[in-house]
Amino acid sequence: MKSKIIGVSIATMMMLSASEHNSSTATVGASGAGDSIFALEGNGGIDVEHYALSIRWDDKSGIIDANASLDIKSTQRLSRFNLDFHDLNISALSIDGKACSYSRDGDELIITLPSVIESGSSFGLEVLYSGKPTAVKDAITSGWGSAKAGVEAVSEPISSKNWFPCNNHPKDKATYSINITVPKAYDVVSNGTPSEPTLDGDKKTFRFQTREPMASYLAMVAIGHYDIEKLQTKGGIPIYNYFYKGMKEELKKPFVNEAKIIDFFAERFGKYPFASAGMVATDGESILAYETQTRSLFGTPTNERMVAHEIAHQWFGDFVSLSDWRESWLKEGFATYSSALWFEHTQGKKAMDAWVKGNFESLMGIQMLPKVGLGKLLKVFETKEKMIKAKDIETLINLGTNNKTNPTEMKAALALVPAEGISNFHLDEVFSKVKFEYFRLTFGQYVTFMNIVDTMMSNDRPFEEVVSALAGAPKSVKSMDQMYSSGVYVRGALAMHALRIKVGDEKFFAILKAYFKRFGNSHAGSKEFTQLAKEVSGEDLDSFFKAWLEDKLIPDIPEYGLFKKNYSK
Repeated sequence: MKSKIIGVSIATMMMLSASEHNSSTATVGASGAGDSIFALEGNGGIDVEHYALSIRWDDKSGIIDANASLDIKSTQRLSRFNLDFHDLNISALSIDGKACSYSRDGDELIITLPSVIESGSSFGLEVLYSGKPTAVKDAITSGWGSAKAGVEAVSEPISSKNWFPCNNHPKDKATYSINITVPKAYDVVSNGTPSEPTLDGDKKTFRFQTREPMASYLAMVAIGHYDIEKLQTKGGIPIYNYFYKGMKEELKKPFVNEAKIIDFFAERFGKYPFASAGMVATDGESILAYETQTRSLFGTPTNERMVAHEIAHQWFGDFVSLSDWRESWLKEGFATYSSALWFEHTQGKKAMDAWVKGNFESLMGIQMLPKVGLGKLLKVFETKEKMIKAKDIETLINLGTNNKTNPTEMKAALALVPAEGISNFHLDEVFSKVKFEYFRLTFGQYVTFMNIVDTMMSNDRPFEEVVSALAGAPKSVKSMDQMYSSGVYVRGALAMHALRIKVGDEKFFAILKAYFKRFGNSHAGSKEFTQLAKEVSGEDLDSFFKAWLEDKLIPDIPEYGLFKKNYSK
């Protein structure tokens, strides 16, 4: 990858004067990369090769002042191109040091080149901008936004554009240098390898460099107060862990095996693909985690299964990115299965057997839902708040205890429910009065449960319809909500185990290693993976992949005695 372009590049000399060529021969880069889910994300005509981001953050106002310098290569004869950029104010924009015209249409930044550039030419773009980042509409994450101790910028799938102008699609990966200047009392975390921060008066600048290409949604920043832990894998990969100040030792336990997990996955998938590894543990309410490249970000508390999942993403999703967002099973299903591989490694075959059965049953309508943190989980995944009356709270509690509720405990719980009801987002205190560990719900019980806490299901939906909703085919994804469904995560993961059963361990892991060798630092889709699996295994897998990735209902797993018909009542 090239370093930042300084001064006039060779590309400038290659530019053709518009007066010398009929303007009708000039071309315009497409306003989208052709994604099935996000039609206007990413852009045509360009390949961004490097982002140099310098950002100053004001802790009082939340305003950022920033400079984004992009090294770009044209992929077609180009007179105009787009970038994705949300809301922030631009004060200057130049190509190879020359001011040029631009306009904005929603989140599309439309840039007109000073003169036509030929395909394959390189040029530098510099954008000076400022403002307080605002959340991207209809996105999962907010991008750059305020956090309990400062700032968190996590952007999957489309929110990176709220803090820097970018070609916002996984197909266009680039290297990054990220410099963040903050009041000296703060610490900063970002992707890649950190340098020692520098102090200038009451300001401190933190610098991070990625040596390998990264998709824009994987770029992250966390500003707050952190303790840094430096480790190293057996393979020699430096690990930089950031724990928020005051974090209890108990909350750090899920990360104890981080280096071992990296080494294990390197053995299974091929060497760890980046120059550094690590994580960030934040002091916030989120129970989620994010796959941000080289520096996975976790809400607290978390668990080792989630840690393994996010580490696996460094291969599945980061090293090999998606060619289209509808292909999310290739990262989420694979990462979910990878965490099961880790526990099989540490706990033996019984752990994998239990995982397969438990996840198959979850897709058959049997649901294991937490008692502690249920309200928080609903708040994350459901969009509507609902007030639940005492009568329905009583039903929920009896579902949790399998109708064996202690009358005294029930009375204490219902005493906490006001006459107007209690929010489905604030159920923890009520449930704390009753002794049961979690909800284990059959198909019918789950429908009853969801009808109480939301309006997700109706009681007259047939079993097959519910199962097809819970375990939608990975290749049937057509919306952002479906990208994060159990069909993508769980059915996608079970598909990987079923492939392993079908071809055997030796061929299965050979397929995964070949996948990374062929598509590493690039992107792939289902077509590429399935073709490679057939090639490496030497087997006809067409009907297998159709059943697991396309059929309406998830296949049975007869090797485990798991058949859909046994769960229909």
